[in-house]
Amino acid sequence: GALPVPVENLLAVAVLRVKARAAKLTDVNGQGNFIRFAPVDLPESKRVRLDRLYPRSVVKTAVRSILVPRPMTSVIGGQPERGVAVLDWAGQVIDAVIADQTVRSAQQ
Repeated sequence: GALPVPVENLLAVAVLRVKARAAKLTDVNGQGNFIRFAPVDLPESKRVRLDRLYPRSVVKTAVRSILVPRPMTSVIGGQPERGVAVLDWAGQVIDAVIADQTVRSAQQ
């Protein structure tokens, strides 16, 4: 049968932790209207990709972190996403911008 919702939530957290660890991240958490990823050292090519995929992102080179605007339910007048949707989205950010190509190919 189907897994209970709390079990699915725990699995989503575990998947995100594995992705974060593979990308050498030690910190992924909410900070106001942003999700913070650290430590991150992005080359210029990945900064351009970050700006294109996630407009209004902030790169904080001095503290080796990036702030990515948290996903919303709608572009206009939406509420912040919550729960598993945010965990899945954070995993997509790691895959799309932070993780090295070698990490992504090893996970597949």
